[in-house]
Amino acid sequence: MNRRAVFCCLLCLAAAGCVEPIPPVPQNVADYEQLQTTHPGAYPRRTVLLNNLTRALDADMPGEERTASLELVAYLGPTDAETLKEISGILGEKDAPPALRRQALEMLLEADVPGVAAHVAEVLPFLEGEAELRDAALAWLARHPQESSLA
Repeated sequence: MNRRAVFCCLLCLAAAGCVEPIPPVPQNVADYEQLQTTHPGAYPRRTVLLNNLTRALDADMPGEERTASLELVAYLGPTDAETLKEISGILGEKDAPPALRRQALEMLLEADVPGVAAHVAEVLPFLEGEAELRDAALAWLARHPQESSLA
């Protein structure tokens, strides 16, 4: 009987607008910052990171949304090796938008992850107009040489 009474009270409060709904998981840096001020702790950092990593890796999503999600993943801070390995797959996508490739490359170079040299070498031709990023990629390849990527 008490359960029914509690349920009815909660239902009435929700119907009256006293219970504020949980906002959706943020999908870009601006949404995340706003959520932290309006609903701090609504989602754990890892939940936001994994949700946006999934969005960034989804080739069926529009490029701008993928890039915004990957920027949020980068904003959330250091990521583990498995996450960085997933991000390296973006560099291997032939149809990945240039902004998404650039963001993925910046994250991988910053994390100094060995083992993705082949992907870094593949993206070099797309960095023609970006001397600073191209130099960083070449320096990274020099620190992590592999026969397959230097051929």
